[in-house]
Amino acid sequence: MNKFILKAVSLALVSSVFAGCKDDSKSVSDMPNPTFSEINDNLATLDTASQANKQTIEKQGQLLVLAELAQKEHNSDISKEIAKINTSLAELKTELGKKDDSETRDKVRQELDNLKGLVEKMPKMEPDQLKEVQAALNQLSGITAQLKQDALPKQDVFDRIAKLEVAAAGLAEKTAGPFFCAAEESNDIAASTPASLIDKNPVPAVIPRLAKWQGGAERFSLTPNSRIVFEYSNGEFLKPVADKLAKDIAEITGITLKVSADIKIKDGDIALSLSPCNTSVAKRLGRDGYTLLIDKAVVLRGNPARESVNKASSVFYASRTVLQMLALGRQAAGAQGSIPKGFAIDYSRYAERSVMLDVGRKFADKEFLKNYIRFMGWYKLNRLHLGLSNNATKANADGTTNGAFRLKSDNATFKGLIPKDNQYYTRQDWNELEDVAAENGVEIVPEINSPGHSVPFAADRSDLAFADKYKMQMLDPTKPETLEYMKKVFAEFLPWFKSNTIHIGGDELFVKSDTNITTKHAISYLNELGGYLISQGKAVRLWGDGEYRPEQDKRFIVERWINWTDEANVSWKSHGYNWIESYGDWYIVPFGPEYFNPQGIRGDTLYAKWNNSLPNKIAEAPLGGQICVWNDYGIGSDAEPAKNYAWEKEVNDLLKDAIPAAGQVFWQGNAQDTAGEIIPYPVLRQSIAVLQYGPGVTMFSGSPIRDK
Repeated sequence: MNKFILKAVSLALVSSVFAGCKDDSKSVSDMPNPTFSEINDNLATLDTASQANKQTIEKQGQLLVLAELAQKEHNSDISKEIAKINTSLAELKTELGKKDDSETRDKVRQELDNLKGLVEKMPKMEPDQLKEVQAALNQLSGITAQLKQDALPKQDVFDRIAKLEVAAAGLAEKTAGPFFCAAEESNDIAASTPASLIDKNPVPAVIPRLAKWQGGAERFSLTPNSRIVFEYSNGEFLKPVADKLAKDIAEITGITLKVSADIKIKDGDIALSLSPCNTSVAKRLGRDGYTLLIDKAVVLRGNPARESVNKASSVFYASRTVLQMLALGRQAAGAQGSIPKGFAIDYSRYAERSVMLDVGRKFADKEFLKNYIRFMGWYKLNRLHLGLSNNATKANADGTTNGAFRLKSDNATFKGLIPKDNQYYTRQDWNELEDVAAENGVEIVPEINSPGHSVPFAADRSDLAFADKYKMQMLDPTKPETLEYMKKVFAEFLPWFKSNTIHIGGDELFVKSDTNITTKHAISYLNELGGYLISQGKAVRLWGDGEYRPEQDKRFIVERWINWTDEANVSWKSHGYNWIESYGDWYIVPFGPEYFNPQGIRGDTLYAKWNNSLPNKIAEAPLGGQICVWNDYGIGSDAEPAKNYAWEKEVNDLLKDAIPAAGQVFWQGNAQDTAGEIIPYPVLRQSIAVLQYGPGVTMFSGSPIRDK
């Protein structure tokens, strides 16, 4: 924006903002060309007034827009001056490359004077911002005396120039975002601080452990004046994270913090930003990683996840780390609101960190799901895969099979899909689940399965059904009407789903040998159904089946689940598919066979054995991992009635121990100490015993996660 235009806009906005405001702010006549600091002063005044005045809050928002515009212009001016410095340094290097004579030395001297002038003309900044540039310039200017020597020490000069170039580049990065970048945030961390350095804070014992940690000295403490502040320009994404963080801090510490947008971080604040400070580090962070600076203030930074449901997931996961440090600090330090100072760079091993729940066979109350979503987010798990349709494993004597689809539409066209037990999710229920998921960094991936496991749909449209080899009625993939029917089902419910990913099932179509239905028909059907969903802007995934290769659409993401025969070793990546590890070893089937963990999954086992089934080649690695609860005995038949158990008690008792372990393994792998040795799981359990289910979880107080 042109500086004169900016000042005109500033004047107009300030006039608008302060017209009619009865406070102690400077009047427009006092501020004909409002500076950055003057805007900031008026923001502080308005901040107090906004406590009781809605109109003032709106004006505060306008002023924040102006302030960020002014700051961007300020930063733009800095960038222009840095560009001039770099040009001058390039000229200096050119002159140094010439013959060493009096003319060259005069030009070098002139260029050094030019550099001094450029730095002196830099826009007004915080002293720390310009410190490194000034120091590097002073060092470079020290060669003036050497210009009188017989031979100019060119290599020494080039080394000093390089330092000034690095300092200038660092300054450019520090001033790129709305919040000033501290020196630590502009750097990488080569290795975490060893525990042997007793004057530095050791790696925090959070779960999952941090990728890199550089320990500081002393501790940061929240005060009654501490705030949670966020960038106004990213407020749409950051304010929900800030609000939840404030709520969770209050639950853990009893301290209530004010939440507001701002352009400046004060001592004692917790600041949220979607503007990373180091470009190379930002690339490594990906969608979910973050940097965390804990010093006089706490600064959480991550990349914006533009293509994700949760646009500020990175900052959300950073907030979980801060909260866990607060919870652990309460135990270790005996004081509320205290955490160790330091700097962390943290990022995930897997983009997909999933828990799958079969609610088709056994309905899960929405309050249970809300609590589990919070539990998952606490340990940085980010996908809740809900199997919404399924059926019993055996048919009834009359030829019918019990099954259920758990979404209820108000559209009369789909009244035949309402389950007989009248347990379902309405649109309002689903919206509530989506809201809680978004608040906790979790994306809900819905699964609607066909042509196998499709009893509820075959019951609604018996004209499209066939009897499989177990005498259960399934959708017939050879009939064109079947595809059209399922397209209509998806079209009805796609508007419910915030996720850009849909699971279409696709497994276990048990055809009879005397029928004309074959695996190829299933592949063709799934390819067309998946193609339709892709045309609707969705990514498609399905359960892996070796018989579907190579005809299956390679745009689909495969979930590998079969843990027996040669299929257990299929490398889907080598066949051209992205894939998720959902290995049968990590299934929980209540009352099921021993190989499907009817007694649950221990965190120790998952931690120790997760890697055993993975390919050795990094290039063939999965996009993520998933643990599953299948309720094969949650829905029964004449011959085998359903088992009596509950999600809140029995299922949670089988699953809860695996959730923190999955968070650790999927986020980072096995935790390592600073010497590179794997940390035993019993050590991690000490933290888990304190952290439990996390803030906001109210359902499982009588079923704690044990410390052994």
